[in-house]
Amino acid sequence: MKRIGRNKGNGVLPTMVVAVAVALCAPGCGSGSGSTGVTASSPPPADDGRLDPVLRVLGADGRELAEPVAVAYGTEFLVEWDAGLSGLYHAELSVWDEDEPGDRRRKVFERNCNLSGTTDCNGAVGLYPCRVNASGVLTCGDAVPTGGWTAGLHLPTWLALYAPSAPVLGLTVCDSLFTDCRTVAVELDLGAL
Repeated sequence: MKRIGRNKGNGVLPTMVVAVAVALCAPGCGSGSGSTGVTASSPPPADDGRLDPVLRVLGADGRELAEPVAVAYGTEFLVEWDAGLSGLYHAELSVWDEDEPGDRRRKVFERNCNLSGTTDCNGAVGLYPCRVNASGVLTCGDAVPTGGWTAGLHLPTWLALYAPSAPVLGLTVCDSLFTDCRTVAVELDLGAL
C-alpha cells in the first residue's frame, strides 16, 4: 500500500460537500475522532482525531492479496479500508495511473460513511466486494452514481485510451467538511485484460 499524500480539499468533488453538510444536520451525528499509526496488521491505537487510512485487497478466502493485485476478466475481490476516523467521512475508490493521475482518474465507488440511518460503512472500517465482469467492467459495492459519474469502469477502454504505466486502485478518505483528505493506493496488474 502506498500513501499518496495529503490534500487540503483541493480537487475533491464539491457536489459531495452539500450532501455531507446536509448529513451533519441529521440527529445522532457525532464529531470526528480517529487514529494514527494503523497498519494492515495492527489494531488502531488511541484516538487523536486525524485521518490515517489503510487499504487492503482481499481474495475470496479473506487473505490479503500481494501487490500488484492481478485483475482479469471474472476477477472478484474484497476491498477493505480503515479510515482511521470514526466520525462522518467520505470514501472514494478510483483507478488511475500513478505516473499521471490527473484526468486519467476514474471513480468506481463512493460512500458517505457514518451517516445517521445508514447500515453500511458504520465506524472507520468499510468492506465491499469488487468484480470485473466478462466484458471487463470493474464495479465495487452497490455503487449508485451521484454528481455526474457513472458506475463501473470498462477497463479495456481505459487501458486503450491511457496505456497506464503504473495502474493503481486508490482510496481517498476525506473528513466531513472535506478540509482534510488522504489517499492510499495498491498497485494493479492489468496485463490479462
